Amino acid sequence: MRWLALFAIPLLFDSPLSAQEKDETVEKQKMAALANLKKCEVANPALIETTNLIVGGGYPEEKLKSMGEMVQKSYTSALKALKFSEMESPPKGKLAIYFFADRKQFSAFVNEVLTEKLERDERTHIDARGNEPFVAVSVLPGEKPIDLDAEASRQVGVALLLAKAGPALMPSWMQDGFARALQTRSNPQLAAADKAAVRKLIVVDPKTKASKYQVWDIWGSAQGAERKVLAASFMEYLLFGPDQTKFKKIVEALRPDDTLKPTFETALKAAEIAPDALDKAWKKWVMTGK
Repeated sequence: MRWLALFAIPLLFDSPLSAQEKDETVEKQKMAALANLKKCEVANPALIETTNLIVGGGYPEEKLKSMGEMVQKSYTSALKALKFSEMESPPKGKLAIYFFADRKQFSAFVNEVLTEKLERDERTHIDARGNEPFVAVSVLPGEKPIDLDAEASRQVGVALLLAKAGPALMPSWMQDGFARALQTRSNPQLAAADKAAVRKLIVVDPKTKASKYQVWDIWGSAQGAERKVLAASFMEYLLFGPDQTKFKKIVEALRPDDTLKPTFETALKAAEIAPDALDKAWKKWVMTGK
């Protein structure tokens, strides 16, 4: 995913739409989604609707319905987790989910419909705050489209996170961590495995009197699979832990102004959150649940 595609999101909190306005908005969005699929030369394009989604692609309607139901569950979980206030709004109307089984279709969507540049390692494109909000998923070059619904399920959480954050510069580890945190909360087996992995990574070694990772390593030196589980644990702590006000403060501090492009470190400082105290609070929560 590209930085500009993810973060150039205006801070616009719209008044809730009336039922008629929402119906009209959704109808326009459905027409636009179908037109976009045709522009990308998707054979036999189809659309189905769920409570919050417009799901489209070149699959039969029954297949799209099954895929859409899976993504809708993730959307509902993310919406609940992010606690949108009455002064905030999730994506307008309904969020379009585009399933592009063919990489060429996805490329046409990004390059021609959106008039943006597709990165080689990009398989997801998101706009959470436009008039036609969407999550588009495809495959990497040479891969088969066997997990598009699972990928879309992860990315709807990211879309809502970005809508919640407004123009805040949310690092990729926060986005990925939130998506995985939502997965663990709906998958007890994955949750248990991740928790066990994180505990091993942060437990204090009796010889060195130190743990392998501190919280600042998540946005610093941690890499690969270890960073993924650590980021998911930390994002779960921020959103579901005992002091959830920290998340709001951090998001507000990640919003740039004319002179500052904040990093996570500068955001903590601006939010008056001490890294040492944050490290202790997160680790205590991981080990005790309190």
